[in-house]
Amino acid sequence: NFKYSPYYKPTRPPFSQTIRKLPAFVLYICMSFMMNYPTVSRICSLIFLGVFVVFIIGLATQGSTQKIGYVKYDFTQVHSKLDFDIGKIDHWCIDTKEECRCEDPLQPTPRSNKAWFQTHMSYVEQVKSDPQKIDVAIIGQSVIETLIGKHNGVDYSAKDDFYGHIKHMFEKRFQPTTEEEQQLEELNINGVALGISGDQTNNVLWRLMHGELDADFDPPFWWLVLGMEDVARYKCSEEVVVMGILRIVEEIKTQRPHAKIIVNSLFPMDSLRTSTPVAIDFEDAKRSKGNHPERTLRKKKEEKDDFGEAENKYDIEIAKVKQELADYVKLHPKRKKKEEKEKVMALIAKLKDLNELKNTHEKKEKTYIKGLKHDKENPTLSDKHSFHHANFFHKNAKIPVWSAISEINNALHRFCVKTEQVSFFDSTHLFAEQNNKAYHLLTDNISPRGHPTEVGYKLWLTEMHTQLVEWKKKALEKKKAIEEEEEDRTSSNFISQWFNADDEDDDLYQSLEDDVWSNQLADDYYYNETYYDDEEEVDTYDDDDNDEVDDEAEEEAEEEVEEE
Repeated sequence: NFKYSPYYKPTRPPFSQTIRKLPAFVLYICMSFMMNYPTVSRICSLIFLGVFVVFIIGLATQGSTQKIGYVKYDFTQVHSKLDFDIGKIDHWCIDTKEECRCEDPLQPTPRSNKAWFQTHMSYVEQVKSDPQKIDVAIIGQSVIETLIGKHNGVDYSAKDDFYGHIKHMFEKRFQPTTEEEQQLEELNINGVALGISGDQTNNVLWRLMHGELDADFDPPFWWLVLGMEDVARYKCSEEVVVMGILRIVEEIKTQRPHAKIIVNSLFPMDSLRTSTPVAIDFEDAKRSKGNHPERTLRKKKEEKDDFGEAENKYDIEIAKVKQELADYVKLHPKRKKKEEKEKVMALIAKLKDLNELKNTHEKKEKTYIKGLKHDKENPTLSDKHSFHHANFFHKNAKIPVWSAISEINNALHRFCVKTEQVSFFDSTHLFAEQNNKAYHLLTDNISPRGHPTEVGYKLWLTEMHTQLVEWKKKALEKKKAIEEEEEDRTSSNFISQWFNADDEDDDLYQSLEDDVWSNQLADDYYYNETYYDDEEEVDTYDDDDNDEVDDEAEEEAEEEVEEE
């Protein structure tokens, strides 16, 4: 009776009790399955056991995580070569699990290679031959040696078109030969390229300290392109690379206190180089024998430029039409005439068309950016700050070289900003394109290993030459202003000395006159003093009385002579 009472309300068991019964239900299902299908259940049990064992082994052999793209050393406090402390470097190699061939960046060291020594001695003779005509010395490694058509001291300019074309580009901009080019002093930049493939920063330091920084070799500009071999070939850490570059900067500052030093940014790259400097590193940069990537990226790049120009153009046009429409409505508020209404409708239609065109270009731009993410030939540069080492499940992850390079460039830029004599030249925009904080490598301009193509060399050398011409003009203007100030100062000093000499002569004459007058007064005082006798007083202060006395004495003497 209570069950059917109006006060009875059926209740469900709490959810916690249902959860507790769930394992028992699952176990019941599994047991019934195993009893009904014993063979299949055994196979499933073995598979489950194998997966469990693999999972446990993977956890036991899990690879460690390596951080990358960090510089803890504060290089902004470096003001001389004595301020470096190698003991404060956090880690020596970019990959702490593998050994690297990175040497001490503060210790100048030569390479034990006969071809290397021969190349170095040829550079020493070159800087000694005619040091006064050089405007810029370009110091570097493999990228700089290519400018003179060589690799590891061997001249390839006559054998390979790639090296020959790049050598011609360099000579055209930095070694002018025609008389007309030589007469243009402001636009003429004479440069010398001093680079050897495979050099670390300590090898370059040794070269400078043993002849390439000769006493008579004093160009006003020193352009440094260093660090790429240290990172990509020898796997040196970010702090070691920055310390090696700045050690060379401080050496040049000490030896050439009046020169301007330009630190070029490290070129972007996506892959490491081979362990030894061989010519195969340049194969993906030569674009020869049909191994170049598709030319679609260049078209996309041009379209991307059109996107930006069109977007700005449409924004300007839309603003003009809106302003025109607002002004017309303000002048004709009622718009009773047919012509006024047609004018307003035409402006509104034009505004709609411009908005539609702008939206179409925005969609194309989004499609372009989306396509870049899946572009195999022009990869997205990874900006990750960590990577995993090899473990049971996967192989060793690819080292994100770009993270290390970008942090090195940031550290160099911070140092150059706080140093008057040093400037930073960022060339990243020539070889990589930035879209939504991500960089995409332009393989038409540079290879994944960081070697510029012919197009890349042309862009880079042109910008370098333009920047040097600008700096040279400023230096010549400053020099001219200083010379004019010195001339004005010299002429003013001469005039002041001349006037000072006249003043000294006047003082001398005045002193002499004073001496003469003082002597004359003394004589007058001695001979014309007033004497007092007992019989009479004779006053001889009056000059007229003295003259009369002398005349009377002379007359008496003459009378005595006549009488005799």
